[in-house]
Amino acid sequence: MPIKEKILIVDDDPLVRTSLRDILESWEYAVSEAKDGNDAFNRVLIDEPDLILLDVNMPKLDGLELCRKLKQNPFRSNIPIIFISGRDSTEDTIRGLELGAEDYISKFFDPEELKWRVKARLREARQHIGANPLTKLPGNLAIEEEIKNRILAKRTFAICYVDLDNFKGYNDVYGYAAGDEVIQLVARILKNLVIHSGDEDAFIGHVGGDDFMIIADPGSIEDVCQKIIKRFDGAIGVHYKEGDRERGYILSEDRTGKGVKFPIMTISLSVTTNVHRNFTSHLQVAEILTEIKHRLKQMRGSNYLIDQRRDTT
Repeated sequence: MPIKEKILIVDDDPLVRTSLRDILESWEYAVSEAKDGNDAFNRVLIDEPDLILLDVNMPKLDGLELCRKLKQNPFRSNIPIIFISGRDSTEDTIRGLELGAEDYISKFFDPEELKWRVKARLREARQHIGANPLTKLPGNLAIEEEIKNRILAKRTFAICYVDLDNFKGYNDVYGYAAGDEVIQLVARILKNLVIHSGDEDAFIGHVGGDDFMIIADPGSIEDVCQKIIKRFDGAIGVHYKEGDRERGYILSEDRTGKGVKFPIMTISLSVTTNVHRNFTSHLQVAEILTEIKHRLKQMRGSNYLIDQRRDTT
């Protein structure tokens, strides 16, 4: 079953929310609601909608201010926003677009017009960042661009390759839906910890499957790695059945019918930086990280390894 795209309706008028919900659900979108800006901001952080339909005039936190806050958040700025207002105000339209909103429509909309505006904004968002549909994180092209830009700008940074140990065995035994839940768990852990690290320039990408990439300040990366391991090891147990959790492994069979043991998943974090060496391309970075990853895979449990080598010239 395809993943339904999620739309958040933000409006203080319950009749407007109900009308929009009925229309959007008839088009097979997953819909949630918020009655004011503060409620909406909290829902965005938790639910990560694919698009927001946002009223301009609301109590507590109006739509323009909410838009500004979201567009300044590095992990939510990619969510397209369509302002929807009862006032035909050119000033509101211009202000909303200046703040980064993708579109603007009157509350006296034609349902077909709304449908195509929503579809267009969602399509543009997917094309723009190549986001992974499961985690909403930027994909490979965006990761490569981020690395290239930092190298060209001669910025000092650390890059961490994150992947799970024994994920394939878990996926084979528990199924893809359970595997997706684990991938979403990892994405939440990474985003929450990097956000709270205070590194405003940090970047998180989803390479694919159970592989992620973090680009962050070299001074904070070790602390982030330690906290990722602590959070992951503390959370992964609930994704296993009690018997498997107590044994410490999954019992399964290979293609020949021979019994196989898959240990409880752990997490490996491969890190390199350009503090003591120069990076010339994203391909060089990938090669270094792959080498570190192979070394980590020989270790038991969750681990991180930071490359300390220096250029010899």
